[in-house]
Amino acid sequence: MTEAPAQPTIEVDPQLPIAAEVERIAQLIRDHQVVVVAGETGSGKTTQLPKICLMAGRERIFGSWVTKCASRAR
Repeated sequence: MTEAPAQPTIEVDPQLPIAAEVERIAQLIRDHQVVVVAGETGSGKTTQLPKICLMAGRERIFGSWVTKCASRAR
């Protein structure tokens, strides 16, 4: 029997402001179909939200869509 490859550990950068809200955001992602996250430039939205989606149990994410939505200029 062949074992499935080990999944990489998902870690949010604790230096980024978004790290303080990881559990709250993950729970919102689990509970709602759409979640809007707003934050300052450099807060970790673009790089950390895909990780939080995976942590929340999403098996697949549309990374480029998440990135474009998260980093879209206003």
